[in-house]
Amino acid sequence: ATNNFHLSNKLGQGGFGPVYKGKLQDGREIAVKRLSRASGQGLEEFMNEVVVICKLQHRNLVM
Repeated sequence: ATNNFHLSNKLGQGGFGPVYKGKLQDGREIAVKRLSRASGQGLEEFMNEVVVICKLQHRNLVM
């Protein structure tokens, strides 16, 4: 979906890692957040982010 996280698809940098533009097989464009081990994010912070994202409901949000 992201062409192996190619630099040309990088949209920006978040607090926990870069965000890339991707395309699903059906042609829909998506943003993919790639978590970085170097971010210093611990397991608790990661789990908190997962919980928040799972509570979000939007037609353009794919999980």
